[in-house]
Amino acid sequence: MKSRAAIALVTGALALGVVVVPVAHAEDRPVRPVAADPADDLKITDFTVRGGKETVVGLQSKTVEATFTAEHPGGLWFVTGGLWRGPSYYEFDRRQWMYVPEESDPRNCERVTWTKVKCVVKFSANPNAREARYDLDDANAGKWNFALEATDHGEMPAGTLTNYATHYLKRAARLSADATPEPVRRGANLTVKGALSRVSWDKQWYAGFAADQVKLQFKKRGGSWQTVKTVAADSRGRVNATVKASSDGHYRFTYGGSTTTGAVNSAADFVDVR
Repeated sequence: MKSRAAIALVTGALALGVVVVPVAHAEDRPVRPVAADPADDLKITDFTVRGGKETVVGLQSKTVEATFTAEHPGGLWFVTGGLWRGPSYYEFDRRQWMYVPEESDPRNCERVTWTKVKCVVKFSANPNAREARYDLDDANAGKWNFALEATDHGEMPAGTLTNYATHYLKRAARLSADATPEPVRRGANLTVKGALSRVSWDKQWYAGFAADQVKLQFKKRGGSWQTVKTVAADSRGRVNATVKASSDGHYRFTYGGSTTTGAVNSAADFVDVR
């Protein structure tokens, strides 16, 4: 079993994914207005992590890309962005961060104007990293917070947004389905059995797990999937559903996922009804 890691993901820049932008000529610098909190003036637009999709990781690493545009009337010298977990952003000893591998390139932003930059920050979700601090543990599955920090051209804080957005990192699941008997007589009982399993990043394998909402779906030729029964997977992940055979078509199981586990569909099994 792997030792518990303090950190799960790796960013593509300094600390949180630092973005360094060059200093412009003094005559181009606008006058920064006085504000009680510089974060009030930090504007983030076009923000997205993986295009709004959650991140589901199995036994192989997966790249997570965040993009955003940052703007501040006092100008921007650098912008950082990254994912973190923990009770508080300011409790450094209890907070989980995305660390940066030594080979990361910090130049991940481009300047639009003196006050505006467009940024791309990449992370690597790795369940089998060589270094423990980069290694995904099962406990890392769930909701992560996205924080942003910016500094102006005077190297003064231009804003810190500790909980700007959230992103879900989930453990991948597998699901199977097998209908019997085949072929089957019309009106007779048809039993579909399957198995639901979920990856363990700690143990590096898939193991069966219980879930209440596993749906059996049916699709006629040329039709769409329809849910015909909802069953539970037992503690070993075993699923069993019985229906009356009515017409030729495909059967599958589907699991909608949870806050820590990704959704999954089984392969479809075609049944010939005679």
